[in-house]
Order: sequence, then C-alpha cells, then structure tokens
Amino acid sequence: MLIFIPIFRHVLVLLRSVESHCQNDSKFYLSIWKGMMQNMKTEVIKKNNTEVAVVSSEELLITDVQSALDLIMTVKYETGCTNMVVNKEAVVNDFFVLSTCLAGEIMQKFINYGVRFAIYGDFSKYTSKPLKDLMYECNQGKDMYFQPTASLAVDKLSGCA
Repeated sequence: MLIFIPIFRHVLVLLRSVESHCQNDSKFYLSIWKGMMQNMKTEVIKKNNTEVAVVSSEELLITDVQSALDLIMTVKYETGCTNMVVNKEAVVNDFFVLSTCLAGEIMQKFINYGVRFAIYGDFSKYTSKPLKDLMYECNQGKDMYFQPTASLAVDKLSGCA
C-alpha cells in the first residue's frame, strides 16, 4: 500500500513537466483538474484513534472513475488518511443512477486502493428501490456508508456508531 504515495509523487512531477510543455488545450484541462482539487476543503478528524479526511466542495469532485481515483490519491497523499468522507454535492448525480454502473466502478476503486468511504447528504430525493437497497447494505458493512451528516459518517468510519 505504501507504493501508491511515491507513485503519486511521480505523477505530480510528471503533471508539472507536462504543464510546462503542453499545448493550450492540455493546459486548459490540467487547469480544470487543479482548480477542482484546489476548491475542495479537507479537514482531518481524529476520533477513536482513527483519522478521517472530511472532504467538502461545492463543485463536483467525482464525475467518473478517473476523477474518483484522482481524489483518492490526492487525499491519501495530502493527509495520509485511508478513511474519507465526501459531501453528496461533490458527487455527480449519475453515481446515484445504478443503471450507469458508475457507483459500482467507483466503489470498486475505493476498495482496491484500501480507502473506506462515506458520502453524506440528503438522499431523500432518490426513490429507486435498488439504490435504497445498496445504501442499506453499505451502511450494514464496514467499508462504504451513506449518512445524512458528516459527523455520522465520521462516527461510522471511526467505529463509534
């Protein structure tokens, strides 16, 4: 698991190198990615001897599998946390449409990279029974959670709830 942080450092060095030599279009997309990551607020909360990174953003941070992976690596690199809480507004709405398969693909990335994950927010607008079943099953497990508040999500990840 410690291999990922040095690799991520090399990716950052590569991005900086690419930024200085790339064409205008590439600079545009690179600046969007950097802007998204700069607009997020990350707070590390230590509870029950467990560190949890609480990430909040008014902009979308998770829009596809690659952006989820970017978020995972950014938070792991910056905080060292393997427990992460993200507000629902930072997750693209397609995540909550199970027919897109996006939720499964993104959740698999979090599992593969050893990151326990919670999304907090108001989920009452979602009426899909399969989605409600997925959220119920996740909340019964130990790796993924859907909670109404950040503090409840932190409690779940830190083993207090």
